[in-house]
Amino acid sequence: MKFRLAADVRFRVVDGEAVVIVQERGEVLGLNGTGSTAFQLAADGHELDAIIDSIAVEHDAERDVVAADVRAFFATMVTDGLLVEVSA
Repeated sequence: MKFRLAADVRFRVVDGEAVVIVQERGEVLGLNGTGSTAFQLAADGHELDAIIDSIAVEHDAERDVVAADVRAFFATMVTDGLLVEVSA
């Protein structure tokens, strides 16, 4: 499973945190370091499993816990219109 940015979403990483701009709604959101990493990897076209693996290794965390958190994060991002799920 892969994701891409919604058409009206722009983001930049500043000091390790993502600043996400939703142009049509005029919203600016900030993501913490882990959210920034996940969002960046998704925007770069990485598969969901690769994103989960990368974050689990980076934080020396159990993959199952990371998988649940990342899946929930992406579900929220899709629901909020920031990311769009695309076929792999």
